[in-house]
Amino acid sequence: MAAPLIFGLSGASEVATSVTTQSVGTTVLSINPTTGAASTGALGSKPPASASTVETGTAVLFASNNPCTAFAFDGGDTFPGQNCVGPFPDGDFRIEGNLMFLRSGNLAQLLGSSFATTTQAPASGYGAGPFFNLMAGQVFAFQLLGGNRYGILEITSVSPATGGFRYGIRYKFQPNGSRNF
Repeated sequence: MAAPLIFGLSGASEVATSVTTQSVGTTVLSINPTTGAASTGALGSKPPASASTVETGTAVLFASNNPCTAFAFDGGDTFPGQNCVGPFPDGDFRIEGNLMFLRSGNLAQLLGSSFATTTQAPASGYGAGPFFNLMAGQVFAFQLLGGNRYGILEITSVSPATGGFRYGIRYKFQPNGSRNF
């Protein structure tokens, strides 16, 4: 038996935390040591993302040719008044006029699916941008910090504003390293 199930344990800490490489790819029972919750999955793969770990929200970003507004998926923070020239200190991306620039180390891609039906970020196909001609209805997937975290962004509206444009966005952010939303 690759991973025998033992009954009569008093706590999750009494369950073995390693299995031999002979069992890689087989379905095993995993116990979360923090919560004690049990789940099954193939050994050697990450457990599915919990819906409770996904952050969602909306924001409005003002974009002109200078200053710009940056946005951070973690916490949904906006950073208005960013200098549009050179690197930016805050956020995962910034919008400048009708262009989106990514913070160094982040990658993105335009998706062909809707925001509502996107339940997993792609495994590949990302680029460093910039992305041109931003329009309402576009959905982007982001691979943040070298692939540790993922975000999905929809541009919900674009409207003229004094000196630039206002972009309505909604987003999903997965901070736990999973591509699942």
